[in-house]
Amino acid sequence: MLNAVTPKRHLRQVDFVFDGNKIRGLEQNPDTKSRWAQMARAGKKVMQFLSEGRYVANVVDGEVNVYDRRAEHGTT
Repeated sequence: MLNAVTPKRHLRQVDFVFDGNKIRGLEQNPDTKSRWAQMARAGKKVMQFLSEGRYVANVVDGEVNVYDRRAEHGTT
């Protein structure tokens, strides 16, 4: 597991393996226009998680939100 900060924005990040998948957790950049950034600006702790270049989940104040890949592709 590697803990670091991003070079440009100094946001926290962590790399780890979960269930055989390489995952990167990135602290939410509060300076973007997303609803997740709005939560971060409001003081919530928000982390985004990526695997193979795709966002797969996030955590907001300890609550996990897993993105449904089927919804991304319009299938059920």
